[in-house]
This record gives sequence, structure tokens and C-alpha cells, in this order.
Amino acid sequence: MNIFFFAFVIWSQAGIIRATRAAAPHAWRRHLHLMLDAFRAERAHHLPEPPLIRTRFERTLIAVDCHQVECGEEE
Repeated sequence: MNIFFFAFVIWSQAGIIRATRAAAPHAWRRHLHLMLDAFRAERAHHLPEPPLIRTRFERTLIAVDCHQVECGEEE
């Protein structure tokens, strides 16, 4: 595991927090525990995609930041 792996965990948590903050403000805790259980070594298997390389990770950060401030793109 590397720093990029943890970014995925954080990004998924952010979506859960945004989606549930009004109706179920603590739902993120369940999601986090499900994610941590899924990452246990005994459940490990070959992943279908390689991890992000640094340049793709940085491009993703820019896209996430841009989306958060709505960079003028229409959905």
C-alpha cells in the first residue's frame, strides 16, 4: 500500500459524508469499517488495475479540486 491507496479511501469517505450528512451524519463510520474489513490481508487477491502513478494521481487531485469549486463545466 502507498499514499495513493489512502487517497482512494479518503475520496470514497468524502462522498459518503456529503451524501448522508443531513439524514445520517454518522453513516460514514459504517462505511469506513466496511472498507477497513475489505482491506484485511486474508481477503487480498490480485487487483484488476495497477495503482495510480504519481502523474495520474496529481491529475486526479486537480480534477477533484476543480469539481469541488465547479470549474464552469456543465453536467
